[in-house]
Amino acid sequence: MPPKAQTRTSFAPRTAIVCLGLLAANAVQAALPACGRAVGTPVPVVQDAGMLESLVFDGDGRLLFTDISAKTVNVIARQGAAPTVLAGQISVPGGLALGEQREVYVGSSPNVLTPFFPSLGKSSLIRIDLDTGAKQTHVTGLSMGNGVVRTRDGHFYASDDLAASLDRVLPDKTVQRTWLKQQSNGLALSADQQTLFINQSLPAKILALDLQTGQQRVLLPTPEGEYFSFLDGLTIDSTGTLYAAAYLSGDIWRISPSGQACILASGFKRPSALAFGRPEKGFASTSLYVTTHSGQLLELPGVLESRP
Repeated sequence: MPPKAQTRTSFAPRTAIVCLGLLAANAVQAALPACGRAVGTPVPVVQDAGMLESLVFDGDGRLLFTDISAKTVNVIARQGAAPTVLAGQISVPGGLALGEQREVYVGSSPNVLTPFFPSLGKSSLIRIDLDTGAKQTHVTGLSMGNGVVRTRDGHFYASDDLAASLDRVLPDKTVQRTWLKQQSNGLALSADQQTLFINQSLPAKILALDLQTGQQRVLLPTPEGEYFSFLDGLTIDSTGTLYAAAYLSGDIWRISPSGQACILASGFKRPSALAFGRPEKGFASTSLYVTTHSGQLLELPGVLESRP
């Protein structure tokens, strides 16, 4: 059922937003409180890379991440290993979503202006074989594909972080562009696959969309003083607690299932995405791994232990 109506090479579009918002973001002290229990000091996993946009852990526990500057999807085979290129020559690689048959899907836009013109439908989802790195276009006609999630029954949802367009792709590959007229960035699915959580970047807020009824509600209204925080990546843990990367303010937010928010960690340089580790290859399942547009991939230890 469709939703009901609601009342990077250089990545120039987001750079423009950064320039417009930095002074405002820095001028206002964070309004959200600090979370009650401290987490560990961030530990570098990758440094001095390009603009790292998204990450996901595959079924083997390997860490996959996209690099806009290098136009690659990279893989770290185990904790402590150096990253290698899984697939290259991907124009403006965006969100990552795992498939069912040892593949990963990545959103790809032809140029940095694409987010401003969703009606052009120029973006794609590219399927990458996790064993060989072979690429194949899954669908075209998306608005952007900045954030991507896939349900167990084969539906994809793809966001546009600057224009009001959240796209849906059906299992038969039908593209429903602007399925929801909503500016969207990071996406996360509830454990029962019934609710899609959506980061809106400007003004910063988090929405919850019932995928069966199309009903949308605001889980987290814009906190006072956080209008320009520019929410980017989003992930969820087994209790339904959400974690959001605040790109401009450099914070990681934790949001309870009831919509109570606090700042879990600060001091990141343009955090873009985050995901919990998997232990099969040595990545701690209690740690949050964070990509940044400043070229770092960091491990934030002790996140699950810090929950109330």
